[in-house]
Amino acid sequence: MSEAFASIGKTGEQEMIAGSVSTTPWAPDALSCAWLQAVLQDAGALGVGDEVLTFQTSPLGEGVGLLGALVRIGVVCRASGGEAPRTLVAKFSTSNAENRAVAMAFGVYAREVGFYRHVAPHLPGIAPRCFAAEYDAASGGSVLILEDLAAYRMGDQVAGCAAREVEDVIELLIPMHVRHWGRVDDPGLAWAPRIDGPMQLEGFAQGCAAGWEPCVSRFGHVIGQDILSRRDQFVAAVPELSRRMGAAPQTLVHGDLRLDNLMFGQAPGQRPAVAIDWIVTFSAAIHDLAYLLTQNLRTDERRRHERRLVARYQQRLREQGIADYSAEQAWEDYLVAALYLFSYGVVIAGALDPGNARAALMMEQLMARASAVIMDHQLLDRLPG
Repeated sequence: MSEAFASIGKTGEQEMIAGSVSTTPWAPDALSCAWLQAVLQDAGALGVGDEVLTFQTSPLGEGVGLLGALVRIGVVCRASGGEAPRTLVAKFSTSNAENRAVAMAFGVYAREVGFYRHVAPHLPGIAPRCFAAEYDAASGGSVLILEDLAAYRMGDQVAGCAAREVEDVIELLIPMHVRHWGRVDDPGLAWAPRIDGPMQLEGFAQGCAAGWEPCVSRFGHVIGQDILSRRDQFVAAVPELSRRMGAAPQTLVHGDLRLDNLMFGQAPGQRPAVAIDWIVTFSAAIHDLAYLLTQNLRTDERRRHERRLVARYQQRLREQGIADYSAEQAWEDYLVAALYLFSYGVVIAGALDPGNARAALMMEQLMARASAVIMDHQLLDRLPG
């Protein structure tokens, strides 16, 4: 399968966010006390005279990260201020060659590093605190050293969520969406692709075509027969659907806003919601919410609450100064996004190796939910051609 993605998304943006190949650890077993100490000192989490004395790692999140490998780092420091973190989370590019090829084709690692370097510092609390963000364009290696959110509850895409959790996520999204509204030509964000740019237009059409049959062979039992019978029409329509997404009001979106990438606060003083795994894109403003509603919200909950939640998102934008985006347009954009984002499900469920039973269940659930929304709203009638 990796060969099918070898030529996808060759846009050059990855070279803009390259790290130091000679000193950066690209896998958990390459971590060192010296490197962690330098990282924490540079980030202000350790003083100049403080030290990392020892550390240990343990795997984190089995069946959650399809494109990355997560470890928790227990750190023992000698710190004069007493504020040194005791645990961290390190995220590396996956060692699965097939999944890494897909991630590199779509610039996943470069975009996440770009987010933590250039976007997150202006939006405190939206993501875990980042102590280091490095990427090597040649190998696809990446490493993030992040705040440990172990005290938070991780979302579960297999179980799905309720409407009240979506409300918390809307509040999380609004500051970023407002800040970047209409800034598609900002040179400081040139590393973030556009939903109607070459990577998306060509990449997801090819990815959807390559992934369709494997997806159907694994999960066709949860996909509506009308969808299955219109395979060729849907795959051919993906570029046009991408253009329709690009014609809607644009902002910087998370790009992969699913429950497995969300953490929810459980105690006083914690943030209500925090997002991880940022592969940011300029897209229709409704993109993030549509992805969350159509592939993560439990289907019964979506049917009861999707109109209200889309309206809530539009109203919160309006309250923050986005006056030219109507409730009617938000709903129309949502329906376009729901149809387009089915292609994401096909790529995830057809092109990636699930690796374990939990990941396979996640893929099954997202395809069932994405199929249901298409059938509920008769969205196949919106396909061009």
